[in-house]
Amino acid sequence: MTVIFKACRDDEYRLFFGNNNWYLFFRLHHLLCQRLSEMYGHATRIAAEELKEKKERRDSTAIALRLKPKNEIAVEDYYPALLDMIQNMLDGNMESTTFEDTLREMFGIQAFVAFTLDKDWYNVKDRLCYLRHYTVVNGAVRQLQHIVCDDMPSQCTSLFISEAKKGGSGGPIASAHRRLHHEHMYQKKVEKLLQDENCFKLFSSFR
Repeated sequence: MTVIFKACRDDEYRLFFGNNNWYLFFRLHHLLCQRLSEMYGHATRIAAEELKEKKERRDSTAIALRLKPKNEIAVEDYYPALLDMIQNMLDGNMESTTFEDTLREMFGIQAFVAFTLDKDWYNVKDRLCYLRHYTVVNGAVRQLQHIVCDDMPSQCTSLFISEAKKGGSGGPIASAHRRLHHEHMYQKKVEKLLQDENCFKLFSSFR
């Protein structure tokens, strides 16, 4: 199975073959980065709007009369605060209700994106598995533990390093045709190694 995480006209690419653990780790890592990036965008937009509106408006009547408490977190600190709250959730130092209520106050309806960083309704509906109520961060950490400690994903890593020295794991896109043989041999070796497991072909491109 081939999974392309990024497809664009970049200068170089990397080729990696891995088993189930590697596949799940990259999927969850990509999902985590994607959602954090989205929350960063929301935080940046809110901060810019607040700065613009601060010059044009005064505190609302509700806040002025103390009918509605002000958010204790400055808008320019929303994203760092989000990262701190996620860490506190993972460490067990923050209740989920407090986490969600604070995010709603900060990000409004866009807060749901961050909710799923802690308890994710993430479904992988493919030939590999079906995951429900799967925690993105904890799931990625769990797969990373398998990658480091288990024999098969470690062998995938060693084979990648070995084949990279022979030019079988990617390079400049312009000269990709010259590495076809080495990449094919790399694939054959991995397929033999993972003959009793799923084998995933992963590409990444970059400038």
